[in-house]
Amino acid sequence: MTTVMLDLPTTFLKEYSFQIVISIVFISAVSLTIFISLAIYKWNTRHISKLAEAMRVIGAGDFGHKIALNTKGMIVTLVREINDMSENIDNKFKKLQTISYNLFSSIELNAALKTSLDAILELTGGTVGLIMLVNDDETRLDFAMAEGIKPKIVGDDIFIRHGRFAVQLSNDFREWIKNPANNRIFSVEDLNNIPAATHIMEWLNAAGCDFFAPLLLKDQLKGFFLYSCELRGSVNFLNTLFYQITMAIENARLYHLAVTDGLTGLYNHGYFQMRLKQEFQRVHRYGTQFSLMMFDIDHFKKFNDTHGHQIGDMILREVAKILKYQSREVDIASRYGGEEMAVILPETDINGAAKLAERIRLIVERYRFSHNLKITVSIGLSYCNSKAPADKETLIKHADIALYRAKAEGRNRVCAASNE
Repeated sequence: MTTVMLDLPTTFLKEYSFQIVISIVFISAVSLTIFISLAIYKWNTRHISKLAEAMRVIGAGDFGHKIALNTKGMIVTLVREINDMSENIDNKFKKLQTISYNLFSSIELNAALKTSLDAILELTGGTVGLIMLVNDDETRLDFAMAEGIKPKIVGDDIFIRHGRFAVQLSNDFREWIKNPANNRIFSVEDLNNIPAATHIMEWLNAAGCDFFAPLLLKDQLKGFFLYSCELRGSVNFLNTLFYQITMAIENARLYHLAVTDGLTGLYNHGYFQMRLKQEFQRVHRYGTQFSLMMFDIDHFKKFNDTHGHQIGDMILREVAKILKYQSREVDIASRYGGEEMAVILPETDINGAAKLAERIRLIVERYRFSHNLKITVSIGLSYCNSKAPADKETLIKHADIALYRAKAEGRNRVCAASNE
C-alpha cells in the first residue's frame, strides 16, 4: 500500500510532462505554419501586387511595359504570357500607327491607294491585291490599283488573266452590299450561296483572290478590296481598319477631283502653278534642276469649227491620254488652258526634256484618232536651275516663246528656249 502511494506522483509527473511536450510541439507547429503561411501570403501578395500594377500600366496604353519578377513556379508562366501578350499588342499597335499615319498623309490618290494596298498585303503576308472604285452614282466599277496582277484596260472593259470583269453594278448587288450585316470581310466560301454576289465571285476568280471587303462610308459604296491571304483579327478591328482605308481613299479622291481638270483628267491650272512654285523652291534650296514643257494642238480652232466641240473635246482627251501615258510618275502633266497643256519635269535637263517632247510629238503624229483625224502638236521647252531664270513667270514666258517659235517655223516640231 505504501509502495503504491509513493509511485502515483511519479507516473502523474511523467504523463504531465509528456502532455506538456506534446502541447509545446503542437503550438510550435501551429506557430510555424502560421508564420510560413503569412510569409507565403506576403510573398504572393507582393508579386500579385506587381502583376496588378503591370496590368494597370499596360491597360493605360504602355504596351511595351515588361514585368520583371525573380521567382519560380506557375507565376513565372503567367508573367511570361503577360509579357508576350504585351509585346504582341505593342507590335501590332505600332504597325497600325504607321499604317494610319501613312494613310492619312497620302493626299495624292495614287499614293493613298498604294499605301492602302501595301498595308493589307503587309498585314496578311499576301502577294496579290486589287482595289476597285465605283463612280458617283454607284453603277459602275473602275480599276484603281493592283499588286501581283496586271489588269488590262481595253476601252470600257477590264481584263485580268484573260478573264473579263463585269464593270456594271446591279441594283440587287447594291442593296445587298449596303445591308449593315454585309459590311464585313467575305471569303470565297461565304459568297458561294449568295446570288447577289455573283459579280464578286467573277472578280475573285479572275484576280486569283480569296477574300473580299467592301469600302463603305456613310452608307455610300466607294469601292472594293480583293486580296489573296486571310486577314485575322476581331470584327471591330477589321471593320475599323477598312473604314480608315475607305476614309483615306475618299479624302484623296476628293482632293484629286479638286486639282484635276474634268475633261482631260490632267491636273488643272491651279495645281500646276502650285507645283511649279514648289519646284522653284527646291531648285534654290537644294541646287536641283527641272524642265518645263508646254505644247499646243495645231489648228485646234479649225477642228472645232469644222467638226464641232464634241470632236474637239475627244481630241483633247486622247492627246491628254498620250501625255499621261508617256510621262513619268514624278512628272506633273496639266491642262494649262484651252488646248494648251504643260508638263513639269523634275530632275530633268533640257536634253532629257527634248527627247521626251520629240517622242510625244511623234506618237501624236502617228496616232489614229477617232474619225480618222490627223493631229499634230507644237512643243516649247524651257529649263530651270539655281542660276536662272529668276522666277516661275519668266520660266513660263521662255517656254511660251519657244512654243510660238515652233508654230512660226511650221508647227509639228519641238523648240527649246535659252536661259540667256
